[in-house]
Amino acid sequence: MSSLLEIATSNPHYRESVVAVVLTCAIIVLLNGLYQYASQGNRREYVYASVPPGWYGYRIGQARYLTQCAAMIQEGIQKVCIRPRALLARICADLDTQFGESGVYWIPTMMGPTMVAPRRYLAELKNHPNLSFADYLHEAFGGAHTNFEAPLRSQNFMAVVKRHITRSLGHVVGILTEEAALALEDDLPPSDGEEPSQRPQCRRIRPAHILSEWTPYKPHPTTMRIVSRISSRLFVGEALCRQKRWLDITLNFSSQINTAGVGLRMAGKRMAPIVKWWIPSYRLFKKTLREADAILMGVVKERRELEKAQGAAYVKPDDALQWALDLGEPDSELANFQLFLSNVAIQTTSAALTHMVYDLCMYPEYVEILREELREVLGDGNFSAKAEVQKLVKMDSFMKESQRLHPLQNSTHAPFRARPDKNSPANTA
Repeated sequence: MSSLLEIATSNPHYRESVVAVVLTCAIIVLLNGLYQYASQGNRREYVYASVPPGWYGYRIGQARYLTQCAAMIQEGIQKVCIRPRALLARICADLDTQFGESGVYWIPTMMGPTMVAPRRYLAELKNHPNLSFADYLHEAFGGAHTNFEAPLRSQNFMAVVKRHITRSLGHVVGILTEEAALALEDDLPPSDGEEPSQRPQCRRIRPAHILSEWTPYKPHPTTMRIVSRISSRLFVGEALCRQKRWLDITLNFSSQINTAGVGLRMAGKRMAPIVKWWIPSYRLFKKTLREADAILMGVVKERRELEKAQGAAYVKPDDALQWALDLGEPDSELANFQLFLSNVAIQTTSAALTHMVYDLCMYPEYVEILREELREVLGDGNFSAKAEVQKLVKMDSFMKESQRLHPLQNSTHAPFRARPDKNSPANTA
């Protein structure tokens, strides 16, 4: 009895279809390779660190960067500062070569050629008129295919961040403290034999539940979820900040946009419009964006209906979603607006918080010192005003020292894209 595969392959139309698909894929790979070879002219102008020779060496360097980025940075520092003699070594030491103070070089990251420059150029670079953070994000994360950088080009986004969020911190401290206490109760692991439902429902942090026994768990996923929930309280309001699906979307968005951006960059500008729907990470990104849009529009519709029904008696929610609506942000841009805002807040804050947890584990002698300050400043344990937060001087010092010892990255990263001019090659990050 013939197998299903034999029956299928015996059909001449099936064989012709397979051949057509294989030839199409081969042509796409060939065209992409020719495009990469033709674009080598600009790359030869760069001083690269650890890029093998050959027309495909740049791709090999990109793959190596994923696992050996620190080693490549050090190799670049050594490459631009050769030290054959003791005198030259002393000169390079004076220039602080540990941080690349001796010269400029490039590394082949997955986001394109990235320049590593000495710190002495930082002030000049960050204020340079030909550098654009939005252009960098456009190039790094798929351009018009993802439109990730759109909020940065929106005046409404900057108004929400500078005018509303910054100025509202004084009167939302109590709300965020309440949400933080509830998030800790929900997300920190219970002690042995205790169910989360058995915990007392309170609005203040009670550490006895997490200190009675040793409970192993990974802190970073927990801190990310806590930060996501607290920031969402300010960004989208009380209902969504506790909705599991919305929190999952905000937590996964960063990895999805990064992998989608890498996939589109690997395809190249010429082929990305054709092959993007065959890139799994891009399809997942678009699906997430549509789902986020549906969730937000449900909230927006409900708010508009309440405002229409209650008229002048309607009290608008005090969150970033409402501020964006009041400024006239188009409904079609609200999902990208909110996900960009959440991505910025979650990644940096959760990483810093995780480092602080590890530091307290490494230096437990500071735990009681910080607790004593909290007792002195808070009394009953309730934050109610920004002024009370500012009284936590020891806590502020501890946080700053933790971030100094454990920066989010080993170098000061100014992610700006250079617009073409005679001094900096195009598409240089």
